[in-house]
Amino acid sequence: MNACNCCFKTKAPYTCGLCQGHSCKSCAHFVDENEFSYFASLPEVLSHDAYCAACFEQKVQPVISQYEETMEKAKDVFVFSKSQTKETRLMGREALPITVDSRDRQDAVLRLAFLAVHQGYNAIIDVDLHSKKSTETSYKIVTWTGKAIPTNVDAEKLNRQISF
Repeated sequence: MNACNCCFKTKAPYTCGLCQGHSCKSCAHFVDENEFSYFASLPEVLSHDAYCAACFEQKVQPVISQYEETMEKAKDVFVFSKSQTKETRLMGREALPITVDSRDRQDAVLRLAFLAVHQGYNAIIDVDLHSKKSTETSYKIVTWTGKAIPTNVDAEKLNRQISF
């Protein structure tokens, strides 16, 4: 057995996915990839099973913090449905549409907002959500498909228009 890089215990069964250093169970850091399901594709840094303390603090923790920041910003994104064309007719539609699949309607909207914020936008327009029932199993499963166009909106100008 190899020694732990952190506490020097002789039993260190876990190998860091980034530096290949060894860690004991109490020193190793584990990240569940299901916690980051809103990413379109999981970053390479988060794709490993275990991390040593140094790699976790230097490389993994900043990505987790950025993910949490993006999630908080996604909750404040302006959302305009496809039926609100009167409000969105002058908004830019330069970005490619985003498409997501989810089992919940609210989650589909949040996933669209997360991907928009991740690309640097603060609003999603022409949001179109459709549900589909699947009867392949013994019980019905409803899946939601969402499509939206990310864009940037001037928040102050939008609040002034809404107040009138």
